Amino acid sequence: MSESSFNWPIVGNQPITDFLQTSLENKNTAQAYLFYGPAHLGKTTVANLFVRSLFCQDANRPCFVCQACRAIENNIHPEVIWLNRLTDEKTGKVKKNITIEQVRGLIQKLNLHSFSDSFKVAVIENANHLSLEAANALLKTLEEPNARTVIILLADNINTLPKTILSRCLKLKFLPVTDQLIEKHLGSLKVETKKAKRLTALAFGRPGLAIDFAASQDLYQDYSELAKEIVGLSAKSLAERFSAVTDFLATKNTQEINQLLNLFEKLWRDALLTKFETVGLVAHSYLNGELTTLAGRYNAKQIVKIIESIKQTKMFLAANVNSKLALENLVLNF
Repeated sequence: MSESSFNWPIVGNQPITDFLQTSLENKNTAQAYLFYGPAHLGKTTVANLFVRSLFCQDANRPCFVCQACRAIENNIHPEVIWLNRLTDEKTGKVKKNITIEQVRGLIQKLNLHSFSDSFKVAVIENANHLSLEAANALLKTLEEPNARTVIILLADNINTLPKTILSRCLKLKFLPVTDQLIEKHLGSLKVETKKAKRLTALAFGRPGLAIDFAASQDLYQDYSELAKEIVGLSAKSLAERFSAVTDFLATKNTQEINQLLNLFEKLWRDALLTKFETVGLVAHSYLNGELTTLAGRYNAKQIVKIIESIKQTKMFLAANVNSKLALENLVLNF
């Protein structure tokens, strides 16, 4: 391939994209990567663009229109495998872990001869949900990878991944993106300036979330209503709070519960900012009245203690404590 360029529409995390593009240019890709950081920072998007660029033969990679790009887009490329948690057929919920059977199937596919003598690539989403047995099964492949095999693990956090897995991956940490970059990108999508600022504030450095909000009024409305419900939770009776916990858990998997707790933490942070009359820093400014009422029920020390309880609850969930008990214990503190 002659002189090439890259067509990666990514917001933020420029050092990571520069590094990956340079490795592609120099044909010096690693055999195992770990992309990690909070949700909505672009890990999956970067993985997708990186994989397409491995196979795309256009000078401007990826071109999105060649046979390889279209096959990857439609999830039918014979050399690219995406692995994620399965959905339980009985409950309709996403299963807690990626199983050993899934990983064994992945390894079997990676060991097959490539049709075109090209790369064989596996992307494992939510890799922090690999069961211990699945992680151990994957380890041998990471220790002794086949030539021209690339494995990319995507994880919101790496606390639950075995150290043996971590030591065999090139780790790239995705960081929150500046508000200026997110607002600029929303502007390029023709989002009105005032709305772009509001959505950026709610995204807390996560461009993917801001883009999703801009694209879906329903998603934004659902988020706004949930935030309002959480702010009003402390005024409810204990029985009502426990009932709300049951409702929350009925439709959410572990990852969504963690995102719910992140929202709890941000709203109580906003309450603390309101307490100190720094409303210009409040992310959920459309709830100023409700936040003022919430902040009025507690002193600053109590609010800080509640925020610490939310952080502790997230640690409990990471340690596989029962979700219902963890959340009920949390709302006892309100």
